[in-house]
Amino acid sequence: FPYTTLFRSSTVYSYDGINWIGGTNPFTDQGNDVTWNGILWYAVGDGGEYTYSYDGINFVVSYVLDSNYDINSIAWNGNMWLISDGMFARSLP
Repeated sequence: FPYTTLFRSSTVYSYDGINWIGGTNPFTDQGNDVTWNGILWYAVGDGGEYTYSYDGINFVVSYVLDSNYDINSIAWNGNMWLISDGMFARSLP
């Protein structure tokens, strides 16, 4: 599996951590965080957008949780995906 992160709201990935390949920008606004739980990657951004990928390269179209909620971070606790705007946290549906 590749290493996947965000750069200027677009996904980028690498197989060696040195050479990075530009991916896609699945967001209509700014992307903020991406993480992997061993099965799939989730990426989150402003305007309540979130998206996922099974390979860390091809992300599906963004979904909107709440357009008034900028999602700054995402984490997997072994049971569910947790998102935060920096003040409050909640789980993804």
